[in-house]
This record gives sequence, structure tokens and C-alpha cells, in this order.
Amino acid sequence: MILKYIIPVFTKATVLAMMTTKIIAANLATVAMMTTEIIAANLATVTTITATMTTAVVMILAVIAVTLAVVAMIPAVAAMIPAVVAMIPAVVAMIPAVAAMIPAVVAVILAAVAGTKVTVMKIKL
Repeated sequence: MILKYIIPVFTKATVLAMMTTKIIAANLATVAMMTTEIIAANLATVTTITATMTTAVVMILAVIAVTLAVVAMIPAVAAMIPAVVAMIPAVVAMIPAVAAMIPAVVAVILAAVAGTKVTVMKIKL
């Protein structure tokens, strides 16, 4: 007769223990999953930040290298300035000769358009 009351109590206790175990196991699994996801996300973030910083450092080094190359070119450019300035009178002196050629060039074009054979003579100076 007592077993009639004791067995349901044990059964309820067993069911309660099983449910508690399942809840704890589910919670532990959830915590483990969340922890894994958080760690993975943090590692991905750290990897991305590291890659970005590495790229930035490489870019900074490239900018420094280009700057040094430009600085190294400054003396060469400065040395060229007198040569360019010295060429200006020669270029100015050529302008009348080029202007004098314009009528001849126009005559050749008009003759070519008219279908006349044009003989170009080479004159050695």
C-alpha cells in the first residue's frame, strides 16, 4: 500500500531530474555555441583589423618610397632648368622659319587637292 504512494514520488523525482539534466545540458550547449560564435567573431575581427593594419603599413611604406624617389628627382629636375631656359632663344629663333614655311605647305596641300603631282625638292643647306 505504501509503494502505491512512494513509486509516483520516485517517478516524479526521476522525471524532474531528467528534465533538469536536459535543461542544464541544453543551457551548457547554448553557452558553448555562443562562446564559440563570440570567439570566432572576435578572431575574424582581429584578423580583419590585422590585415587592414598590415595593408596600411605597406601603403605607408610605399608612400614613403615614392616620396623619397620624388625627393631624389628634385636635383635632376633642378639641373635641367638651365638647359630648358637656354633652349628658349633657339625656339624663339625658329618661329620665323616655321612661319615662312606655312605658304609652301598650303601650296602643296592645294596642289594635292587639285590632283597635281607635287615634287618635293630636298635642299641641303
